[in-house]
Amino acid sequence: MDSLIRKISAYVALTDEDVEIIQSLFKVKQLKKKEFFLQEGEIARYVGFLDTGIVRYFVDVDGVCKTYEFGREGDFFSEYESFIGLIPTTKNIQALEDCTYYEIGRADLDKLYGLLSQGERLGRLVIQQLFIDGMKKLASLYSDGPEERYLKFRAMFPDLEQRVSQYHIANFVGVEPSSLSRIRRRMIGSK
Repeated sequence: MDSLIRKISAYVALTDEDVEIIQSLFKVKQLKKKEFFLQEGEIARYVGFLDTGIVRYFVDVDGVCKTYEFGREGDFFSEYESFIGLIPTTKNIQALEDCTYYEIGRADLDKLYGLLSQGERLGRLVIQQLFIDGMKKLASLYSDGPEERYLKFRAMFPDLEQRVSQYHIANFVGVEPSSLSRIRRRMIGSK
């Protein structure tokens, strides 16, 4: 659980007692490649923290899957609109590799916020970061062209290009795989 402890301590200072609380409330889980953490129509009841592996977030629009986010080692993941509102989700979270993660349910997360010496601050800082990241992605969707989105993908996820299929990368960027190939060729040619 060292990676989870490091991630949380990047937000707030942790006491030895805090570490014990975290270790008691998070449970280790596994996802196999292509297995779902959450599917459309379900209510998100857990937040995960990826120790190993990659997940993708996507929506199904009239039978066409549209990837809008990736989670990788060191990331918290869930569908927060569903988790916070206790409403069925319209989104999916699926493993792209075998994953090991730490999971916490709503009641235990509330306990965590109450028991940690800086638990409420932790919750606020994590939510603020999620909000900022979401706003940046939304702005990029409306203001950036495919090439700019691809460059941002590479900057945000420098290690994923070798681990994620071209199809999923193209889908995330918002282009067909053949268009992504052309973007890559242009970028190589302009160096």
